[in-house]
Amino acid sequence: MISSRASVAEAAPVARRSGAPRCGAARKWSPSGDGRSIVKKILVALSAICLVAACGGPKPEDSVKGFFDAMKAGDGEKAVSYLSQSTIDEMSNGLEQLKADTTGFAIGMISSMLDTQLTQDQVNAMDGRQFAAMLLGSSMIQQQIGTIEYAIGTVTIKGDSATVSVTTTVNGQSSTNDATLLREGGAWKLEMPEFGM
Repeated sequence: MISSRASVAEAAPVARRSGAPRCGAARKWSPSGDGRSIVKKILVALSAICLVAACGGPKPEDSVKGFFDAMKAGDGEKAVSYLSQSTIDEMSNGLEQLKADTTGFAIGMISSMLDTQLTQDQVNAMDGRQFAAMLLGSSMIQQQIGTIEYAIGTVTIKGDSATVSVTTTVNGQSSTNDATLLREGGAWKLEMPEFGM
C-alpha cells in the first residue's frame, strides 16, 4: 500500500512537467505608433492601478489586499506576482513599443515620470515582468497610492474567474470599482486589460 505522503511525492514531478506556460513568456508584437501614445497608454494603465487592485492568493480578496499592499510598500516585484499572465504580456507589448521608439521621446517621458534616468540600453535589456516591476515599484506610484484607503466589498466567484468590489478613498473622495481576477496555477491573479498599450 502506498502512503498518502508517497502519493504526493510521486505526483509532484508530473505537476512540474505539465504544459503550463512559464511566467514572463512574452508574445510577439509589431511596434506602431509614436512615443506620445505610448506614454499616454502607460499613464492610463498606471491610473487604473491606483483605482483597482488584486493579486495571487488563496482567495480573491486576499489577492486584492496583497497587490494593494505591495503597491503601497513600493514592492514592484511582489505587485507583479499578483498580475495575470495576460496582463504581463500586455506590459511586454508596451515595452516593445518603447524599444521601437527611436526618437527617445517615450523613454524620456517615462524617465521624467518615474524620476529616474532610463537609457535605451536599459529598456532593451528588460522583459515585460521587469518593466512592470519597475513601474509598479516606482516612487511615483508609491506616492500616489500611499495615502489611499481601501475596503473590500462583494466577492463573486464563477469557476476560474472572480470579481472583487474595491472601494478606494483618496482625500475624502470614495470610488468603488470591480477588480477582475483569474485563477492561474491555483492562485488568483489580477486581470488588467488597460495595460494593452
